[in-house]
Amino acid sequence: AMEQYQKALKINPDLFQVHNSLAIFLAQWGDFSGAIYHYQQAITLHPGFAQAYNNMGSALAAQGRFEGAIVHFEQAINFDSHYRVAQKNLDLARSLVEKSNARVQQEIRWKNKKEHNSHVEQEQ
Repeated sequence: AMEQYQKALKINPDLFQVHNSLAIFLAQWGDFSGAIYHYQQAITLHPGFAQAYNNMGSALAAQGRFEGAIVHFEQAINFDSHYRVAQKNLDLARSLVEKSNARVQQEIRWKNKKEHNSHVEQEQ
């Protein structure tokens, strides 16, 4: 399949759907960097292509880049307000960011408490 996509892009590099399809294929094989490149190509060629924004968000999320994923999911929804998959992905990414932020804040509080307790002088 990848050879077919690459052949099509050699003939016409402006086929945004082919860039998107190739990116999906690459993402399925774990090549998220390659996928992101081709999603970006699809977006550049067709800026209103909601699927490419959603797919880009998914690839970024797979790399743990949730803030960037959120931006792309939001953009997909901006272009297609009824895009339920993008909305679900957006909700999940936001939830993961909130949990991550809460975990970081908890660790900071714990470290501060630990440092404070280690500096407290004890009297007998």
